[in-house]
Amino acid sequence: MSRQQTSYSETPAGLFEKNGLWYWRIKRRGTDRTGNTGLEAIPKHAMAALFQREQALKELEAGLSGSVVKSNVMFQYAAEKFLEWYKAEHDDKHPNTAKRAATSLVSLRYFFNGKNLRDITPGHLDRYKTFRKKEHCVEDVTLRHDLHNLSSLMQYAKRQGWCDANPVEEIDIPSDKDAVRINFISPEAEKKFFAAAKQRSKDLYDVARVMILQGPRPEEVMKMKKTDIREGKMHVWGKSRASDRWLLMTDESKEILTCRLHSKGPWLFPSPSKLNEGGHIKSLQTAITDVFHALLSAEPEFSRFTLYDFRHTFATRAATGLPPMPLPILAAILGHGSLSSVYKYLHPNQVHMDEAMAINAVRYQSKSARASG
Repeated sequence: MSRQQTSYSETPAGLFEKNGLWYWRIKRRGTDRTGNTGLEAIPKHAMAALFQREQALKELEAGLSGSVVKSNVMFQYAAEKFLEWYKAEHDDKHPNTAKRAATSLVSLRYFFNGKNLRDITPGHLDRYKTFRKKEHCVEDVTLRHDLHNLSSLMQYAKRQGWCDANPVEEIDIPSDKDAVRINFISPEAEKKFFAAAKQRSKDLYDVARVMILQGPRPEEVMKMKKTDIREGKMHVWGKSRASDRWLLMTDESKEILTCRLHSKGPWLFPSPSKLNEGGHIKSLQTAITDVFHALLSAEPEFSRFTLYDFRHTFATRAATGLPPMPLPILAAILGHGSLSSVYKYLHPNQVHMDEAMAINAVRYQSKSARASG
């Protein structure tokens, strides 16, 4: 988004636009600081962005003068500072921990945009839980993760003197038992999901189909380039050496990805967003939410699941198939460097056990007949 698209003849003093978002800038006594407000660079968000700049200015002047002025801290500003600290704490040994926290805070930053930290109450959090379940169709495990990250943020804010209490301590958080979900998608649920996705989002349909057919992570599919398709194989760029792999494509995967070679740009899944022009799709949450709204309106008892569960389903079907795929091979296909990681992806159910026992009984009877003969 350009500055002209913000409808300002001049950008408000103290702000500048970058990648479609408002950033603030402060210069005091030889100190030059900038910060991301997390707000889209449009007129209606300018006042909130300027307010964040004001809070940052107060904090800077407090540090320069030795005094303490830490009231009226906005949630967006606190979330940004918390993530900076969290990343510094975890990046050395657990680099993905901060990334997961940032992802979890996306919906919180949206919901509490323009809200003062001191004004957030347990009642607000109850409404947030309803918002996440109704609007985003999230499971308890996701909501539990969101609230634990919010609690960590509020504890950090208390240590900074930005708020006096942690409202998360006063609400009910889904328990570990409630938050456990089965990561295996049944054939019936799979059929219904893809029927709905085919009507609403080609990107979602194609990503999910490749996942359940080949087993890659959703982000691995979405960041694939046209040059990653070669001689009937797909090149999967993972987050480690073990996850950098070439996978032989199934006929359906080949058809899906080959059709995408005719799109503009280098990506198989180019982003339609002006904020990410020239990049690839990074999230399909809006499309997933739309699909589940449609499914739940037609069938309220439909069991929701996540995009990542298509990867779990691929792994479970591969390991429980007849004959089953050897686990070392499955680990390599999933992009894991150890067998221990594979076990987290396997969710055999009663049907799998019954089929395995039935085949075992046939084998036993056959051997017994040969022995008696």
